[in-house]
Amino acid sequence: RMGEFRVHYAGFFDPGFGNNKLGTPAVLELRAYDTPFIIRDGQLVGQLNYYNIDQIKKESYGKSIKSNYFNFMIQKATELGITKFLPIIFDRTMVRKINKERLEKVIIEAAEQSNRIQIPKIDQPQNLNSFLNKNDVNLILTDLNSSNNKLDLKKFSSKPTCIVVGPEGDFTELEREEILSYKGVQAIKINENILRSETAVISAISIINYAIN
Repeated sequence: RMGEFRVHYAGFFDPGFGNNKLGTPAVLELRAYDTPFIIRDGQLVGQLNYYNIDQIKKESYGKSIKSNYFNFMIQKATELGITKFLPIIFDRTMVRKINKERLEKVIIEAAEQSNRIQIPKIDQPQNLNSFLNKNDVNLILTDLNSSNNKLDLKKFSSKPTCIVVGPEGDFTELEREEILSYKGVQAIKINENILRSETAVISAISIINYAIN
């Protein structure tokens, strides 16, 4: 065996995971072992098998897991000094709705824990185009494909600084191009490894806070 496919944490898909009207993206990660290998464009390397089941789950069993991870990210980002959360719905976003009231409670508790006076705000989820068109910020894109690992502080203005972190399935190429076309955007690689979204958020905030301050 030269490598393996990895799916989500349960190791398989079923209708109870990400149950929504839009469907669930099936994102597979191909990971090599000791010997690197090349996959050519269009080459068949595997397949997904679908089987009928007796009963479809009405609730998503992955919902509470995703929610807990998201709550953790919101909590730690608040402690690290974030002033506003702008949830973006990407093509590969798994959870497309948020419990805003619950998250506001998490934010308040985290702000009190870290002795913050200013309580961060959280917006309703929006698509990428809406975010790019409505916000005038110093934009930082966390991008594993970038060769840059340093911020150019001379490019920062007095505008707020905003960090964009992709979903677990990563950005699509079109999304990456749209973000990189934003005026003054800086793309930065924060780690050589593929990080979970919440890990990437916490890492990016810490690194950028240190670089700016």
